[in-house]
Amino acid sequence: MSFEWWLNLVLTIPLAILGTIATQKLQTWQVKRKNKKLSKKVSKLTKEYSYVKKYKLNREEYREFLLIEIIKLIGLIVSTAIVAIFFLFGIFYGITGDSSIDDTIVEFFKFFIFLTTLFMLMLAFEKILRLEIQHLRIKDFENFENEVKKILSDEDFDKL
Repeated sequence: MSFEWWLNLVLTIPLAILGTIATQKLQTWQVKRKNKKLSKKVSKLTKEYSYVKKYKLNREEYREFLLIEIIKLIGLIVSTAIVAIFFLFGIFYGITGDSSIDDTIVEFFKFFIFLTTLFMLMLAFEKILRLEIQHLRIKDFENFENEVKKILSDEDFDKL
C-alpha cells in the first residue's frame, strides 16, 4: 500500500469527526438564528399594531403625529434642496474661484455633496413610504388586525 493511501486513511477519520461536530453546531446556530429573527419580527409587529390601534382610536393624536411628521419631512426636503444647490454650484462654478485648490479635492467634495443629497432624498422617500404604510393600515384596520392575528398566537394577541 502506498503512502497516499495511508495519508487518506489517517486524514479521513478526523475530518469525518470534525464534519459531524460542525454539522451539529451549524444546525443549532441556524435554529437559534431563526428563533431570534422570529422574535424580532413578532416584537416589531406588536409594536406597530399598538401604534396603529392607538392612532385608530384617537384620531386627534394621529393628526398631530401626521402634522409633526410632515413638518419634519418638509425640513428634510428643504435641507436636501440646500445641499443640492451647493452641489449644482460646485458643478457649474467650482467650489471657489481660487485655482490653488487641488482638482481632486474639489471633485471629491462635489462627489461627497452629491452622495449626501442622494442619501437625504432616500431618507425622505423612506419616511414617506413608512407614513403611507401606516396610513393604509389605519385606514383598513380590520384587515391589518386579521393579518396580525394570523401571525401572533391568541395569547400574544390578547395581551395587546
